[in-house]
Amino acid sequence: MAKPRSIKRITPSADAAPDGRRERSKASRAAIIDAMVELIQNGNLSPTADQVAVFAGVGQRTVFRQFGDMEEIYREVSERVEDRVMPILIRPLEATDWQGRVREIADRRWKIYEELLPFRAAADLRRFNSDVLMKDYRRQLKLEWTTLAAILPDAVKADQPLAIALHLALSFHCWRRLREDEDLDRDAARAVIMRMVDAVLCTVDAAGIDA
Repeated sequence: MAKPRSIKRITPSADAAPDGRRERSKASRAAIIDAMVELIQNGNLSPTADQVAVFAGVGQRTVFRQFGDMEEIYREVSERVEDRVMPILIRPLEATDWQGRVREIADRRWKIYEELLPFRAAADLRRFNSDVLMKDYRRQLKLEWTTLAAILPDAVKADQPLAIALHLALSFHCWRRLREDEDLDRDAARAVIMRMVDAVLCTVDAAGIDA
């Protein structure tokens, strides 16, 4: 009679449990950020930890075990949203002249701003009491200017009123004013932006600026 085969028992490694905990922790963290993003997109610009926890399907203690405070959640949400718009931002411009590039940036930025609108509004509610969010706000303002300045001729940048007029026309604040305060839909707001940009660009020739 053949001897029964011995059964080789596999003893779980010491790292298996920690790995499982890490995966659950990553899943909880992602669920919390997903919940925060969806709450803000749905119009809740100042979600509480309780609301985030319920929406994410976790306990409030889990929220603060994963994140030190709500500010940290906002920072990670901002990074998540920026990752979504970055492909639009970094795509090479196709126009061959600087005026065409300015118009191209204008037509590109409204798409970015529309995506950012609820998240920037949510951050604005807290940034005056948050060094992190205020720093992020200043960084975004600087990015708006530096990406525009990179394509402007020196003569245009030297004309400060002209450069600032373009900067403001292409700013997030201008888009938000049109969408929220003027209550324009996206197409109408875009038309206003393009009209403003064209009007400013027309002053270059009218002023005889050698650009």
